[in-house]
Amino acid sequence: PIDPEDNKKQLQLMSNIASHVKTRGGFYDAIPMSLQDDAAPKIREENIRQFRKIVETFKEYINAGGGDKLTNVTIKGSADSGTPTLKVPSGYSKLDHPSAKPYNGKTDPKEMNQYLADMRANQYAQALIKSIKESTGFDLKINVLKGNNFYGQGESKRGEEFRKIILKVVPFS
Repeated sequence: PIDPEDNKKQLQLMSNIASHVKTRGGFYDAIPMSLQDDAAPKIREENIRQFRKIVETFKEYINAGGGDKLTNVTIKGSADSGTPTLKVPSGYSKLDHPSAKPYNGKTDPKEMNQYLADMRANQYAQALIKSIKESTGFDLKINVLKGNNFYGQGESKRGEEFRKIILKVVPFS
């Protein structure tokens, strides 16, 4: 959510879920984070801080000798039910798509939405891999899973809870 109070509520809900996932799934950690890719610069700065916190958690685990146990790290993006557009979001000067053509040249809305879901996860994974390599020298492998695509599934599948990234770390014991 763009509104800080709405985001705070969303993160609290996600914290409850993350705690359950960490405990029941045997994860080293589970950190809730919302993308807020269309948010104001101050909010995006907070998201960068959260990203750095994730990198620091990986760094501590790796430096404590856990790097060889990081054999099952996955990431999965999702895109909500909204229709993809070529319109540049408020606060941006251009679309932030990594390919030369928006949506990698796709024109079918469902394929465009799948591209968004997959690229969100892929870009985040690449940023994590790069940051962890720079700070530890460790080559983290992240398996990017096919994203969830909620295109055309109605207003009930709109919003941040359907436009996110899920990072899972299951250390080998």
